[in-house]
Amino acid sequence: MNIERKLKEQIEKEGYRYVHLIDGHSLNTMLPQLTKERHPFVVNYVSLGGGFDIIEGIRRERQRIQMLFADIVPFNSNPEAEADAVSAINERQKEHLNNIIDAFNQSGVFEPIDNYDIMIVPLRFDAFCACLTVEFTLTETPGECVD
Repeated sequence: MNIERKLKEQIEKEGYRYVHLIDGHSLNTMLPQLTKERHPFVVNYVSLGGGFDIIEGIRRERQRIQMLFADIVPFNSNPEAEADAVSAINERQKEHLNNIIDAFNQSGVFEPIDNYDIMIVPLRFDAFCACLTVEFTLTETPGECVD
């Protein structure tokens, strides 16, 4: 099983909607469609590269991942109230992210993730989405089979 499938399995096990951005689709075309689905959702939209480590003859895959957590911001004509709503959603997204990272670290499927970078990105489509992006490296634990 490759890292992407393991990633999907772990995220769905935690109860989140997982979507992988398929070649030929851009984030701009996917997010409006996803706004109609269950929230929050996680989009694995970029694999930033990766490789293999060979330790004591065991090959382990590692991949640099960039994911997007997105949720709908309720419409509000008051900009200050809308900003407060975005801030509250981003805080929830950080909690979701931390839950997923903790689950990854406890799963034994991947080596522990000891650091990750986040960026908050507001996006307007058919709906206004509050988004949080995260980057980290996933490395299979020793002994895991690689496709």
